[in-house]
Amino acid sequence: MYEKIYYNGKTLVLKANIGEIVFTHSDGTKEYYKAEKIMFHYPAEHRVTMFGQTPRYSLEMQIYHKFIRSSDLKKTNE
Repeated sequence: MYEKIYYNGKTLVLKANIGEIVFTHSDGTKEYYKAEKIMFHYPAEHRVTMFGQTPRYSLEMQIYHKFIRSSDLKKTNE
């Protein structure tokens, strides 16, 4: 469900209950994050170097997330 969507003149922001992101490390440890907000930047704020060139792309999407827990209890309790 969408909570809020707005445009600030440069960025389109969508605040919503987007879901959970799971990151798995090479050792099998999993980290769980709650995705809370998506921002679209036009033009992109960051540049990515590929093939010796660093262009600025027309659009960039960022997913803002919050750490929830890890399968490594020591890390969750930090």
